[in-house]
Amino acid sequence: MAAPARQPHPTLFPFGMELSSFDLTQVLGNEAGDCTTRLREYRKDSLRIVTDSTDCHEYGVHNQYFLFNMDSPEQVHIFEYYPQYDPSGESVIYIATETIYVLSQQPPKSYVRTDSLIQPEPGQMKTDFETDLIPDPDALQEDLRVELASLEEAVENDYDFSFIVSTNENPDSSDPRKDIFLTSESWKYPVWINEGAAVELIPKEEYKDLGIPKAAVFSIDSKHNNKNYIYYGLIEGSELMIYLRVIDINHGPENNFGLHKMESLEQHSPKHSYYICYHAGESSEEMLMLAYDENDTALWAEFKGSTARQILVKKEERITVTADRPSEDHFYEIFKDGYPVGTFRLTSTDNWSHAYYQLQTTVAEQKFSMDQKRSTGERTNRTSPCF
Repeated sequence: MAAPARQPHPTLFPFGMELSSFDLTQVLGNEAGDCTTRLREYRKDSLRIVTDSTDCHEYGVHNQYFLFNMDSPEQVHIFEYYPQYDPSGESVIYIATETIYVLSQQPPKSYVRTDSLIQPEPGQMKTDFETDLIPDPDALQEDLRVELASLEEAVENDYDFSFIVSTNENPDSSDPRKDIFLTSESWKYPVWINEGAAVELIPKEEYKDLGIPKAAVFSIDSKHNNKNYIYYGLIEGSELMIYLRVIDINHGPENNFGLHKMESLEQHSPKHSYYICYHAGESSEEMLMLAYDENDTALWAEFKGSTARQILVKKEERITVTADRPSEDHFYEIFKDGYPVGTFRLTSTDNWSHAYYQLQTTVAEQKFSMDQKRSTGERTNRTSPCF
């Protein structure tokens, strides 16, 4: 009996086409940890090809290739591999997996095969594909849409992002930097982005030259010390991903875009978990109360005799070691009526904590020390107000 004929599989990337006949319309790059990702988009008439290559070096490589016709996904080709060393560490083989999704045929099918390779190239795989039906083609297409969202045009959103730049600059510095905060109509509290200076919005028409995705919901340029700090925000699901790239004015880009920070779009009002009480001096009547959440982040401050709470927005923290004693500094911005009005610096060493308070209208910091007696509850931290 003759052996069964091998089942034909779909054409692999570049899907039977000459990629050189397409126009390269977008090139994006970013870095996260040990991985570097490159996105390239090619267009020709109604066809669109997207390549997504992620190289994690010794952890492996993940390449994806997408074919669209009239912006409808027709085929996806995925080739990924990771190295596997022998016990002596002298030789290596690559465990490779190749997956193809064909969405243009009915019913949509998937093709998967795995092989061990000496050289990790798609054309080296000799094993047969296993074929199966795609159980939920609509869900797969939605996953692809989200994955390639950075290549799409920005859509209207309800967040209405804008920026506030504080005026907490050092008058003794020849190049004073300020604090950049991102605000939204949907947020109760601003989000600290970074220190910066000369902040400007980047026009949409400059996105392509700077490697900013079309779908970015904002992008700013902050100049400092002959460098441009380029930020952009991308909505991915319920998260706002903020990316950063540094460009040296004299020497060109220092890196690709990398993830700077991530913020939830569904901002909730934080709940206080405990209080710490401070005094301006042992004999002073002036007292300060700070409310903290369960993650030890200060939320708001209130002075004795005043009912006005000052909202605190955390910026950053630094740990320094002096004489083998670690010291933690936590930096906050004070907000009132939606605008920055001053700074808080919380310093802790061993069991001691100090708060340094300064308004923009004052020159000197005011120092408060932790009141150990008042700040301790029956077992742990104080859970009732200080006053």
